[in-house]
Amino acid sequence: MMDGMEEPTRDDVRKQLQDLVAGTLTPGEASDWASPWVTEEAGEVQDELVWDALQNLWGADMLVAPGEYLYGPLDFRAWLAGFEARLKP
Repeated sequence: MMDGMEEPTRDDVRKQLQDLVAGTLTPGEASDWASPWVTEEAGEVQDELVWDALQNLWGADMLVAPGEYLYGPLDFRAWLAGFEARLKP
C-alpha cells in the first residue's frame, strides 16, 4: 500500500472522466491516475462504482497497434454517461 493515498471518491472519478471526455486529460494520464488503485498498490477500493470506473480509466490508453488506441472519445463519453447513470437512485 502506498502511504498517504486516499481511496478516490465518486467526485474524483467523475472529474477524471469529464476531463478525459473534454480532452484536458490524456488517456495515458487517466491510466496513470487510476493505476495505483487498480493494481492495489494504494490499497483496495470499497466502492463498486468507483472500482468499475477506475478499471475503465486504467485501460484508457490500451493500444491495439503502435499509436492506435483501443478506446477513443466515443468510449470515454459512454463511460462518463454510464457512471453518471449509476449515480442516480
